[in-house]
Amino acid sequence: MIDGKEPIVHVFPKGAFTNGYIHFVNEKFMDSKHLFLVYGKQNDTVCTLDEKNVIEHKNIVSILREKTYLKNSRKIIFHGVFSFEIYIWLFLNPSFLKKTYFVFWGGDLYCYNTKRKGLKVKILSIIRKSIVNNVAGIVNLIPEDFELVKKLYKPKGKNFLGVYSSSDDNKILECCLKKKMEKEKKDYVVNIQIGNSATPTNRHLEVFELLKCYANENIKLYVPLSYGDEEYKKQVIQYGKDLFGDKFVPLTEFMEFEKYSEFLANIDIGIFNNNRQQAMGNICYLAYLGCKIYLAGDMPMWSYYKDYVKCKFFKIESISNCKYEDFIEIKEEIQLDNRNSIEWLLSEKRAIELWKDIFKN
Repeated sequence: MIDGKEPIVHVFPKGAFTNGYIHFVNEKFMDSKHLFLVYGKQNDTVCTLDEKNVIEHKNIVSILREKTYLKNSRKIIFHGVFSFEIYIWLFLNPSFLKKTYFVFWGGDLYCYNTKRKGLKVKILSIIRKSIVNNVAGIVNLIPEDFELVKKLYKPKGKNFLGVYSSSDDNKILECCLKKKMEKEKKDYVVNIQIGNSATPTNRHLEVFELLKCYANENIKLYVPLSYGDEEYKKQVIQYGKDLFGDKFVPLTEFMEFEKYSEFLANIDIGIFNNNRQQAMGNICYLAYLGCKIYLAGDMPMWSYYKDYVKCKFFKIESISNCKYEDFIEIKEEIQLDNRNSIEWLLSEKRAIELWKDIFKN
């Protein structure tokens, strides 16, 4: 216990927004006690976790073996349920289910939506369904993901909507906007970002096929591939270079804040052909900066941004019928409306309201 009170314990993998979220909770929810059990490699790309209520572990197993913190908690919130060890541990310790909350990030939900066969797979599937059906609450980052949860499972717990907010968002947006305004207009090249990682869910090759008709135009394709599947990365790089030559720029290293802001500020079009909830940070930043955004029209993110966030994006499927001028053009009123929508989506006030509901429920 912390200061004699039962804390809300967060089990969190190291990642790009781990530190920002911890700072956010510590700053905005001082009336409640929070403890963060963070796991991951020491050299993971993440800010130094110097908060007093953070305990670092090597992996999820080392956390689950140390029951004291979990036993003395008021709630346990698993952020990103990628590890099957979590399901096994809860299956063996069912008394924790009544205070356990899952925050699905997207990949941890969709990765189990397969039709693999075999006795072991069947047993693991039964365990997973049993756990998801009986946890106290499920948090999704977009409403459409909870529809998938209900399709795959029969959850008894309450559903919540969550968002990862931090002061880093405002810093990035302010820095990007400043650099965007300083951008030179001479010898203008249309810079296009495709996807956000080296994972097959980005479906890069489909996008390349659609864009090859513009290969002779004054364009440059930037493809972030700093993490994901190494074999898939090689395939994407080879295919991209074959079609676009030196107009294809693979980004294989993580960027520091300043360089990342400068990169985003130079993008004109963002194309995200992801077949699941993914790349939401990139999409939001680019939309805020006035970029034209293309998404797959048959995927959950399309309806999320169109109906919930109220952004005016464009369907990837429409690219095949576009003249080059139509492909790159975006009206100023659309840019302004999108910026206002993203400001609301990433607002600190909205984030506080959402997490307050989860913490106090």
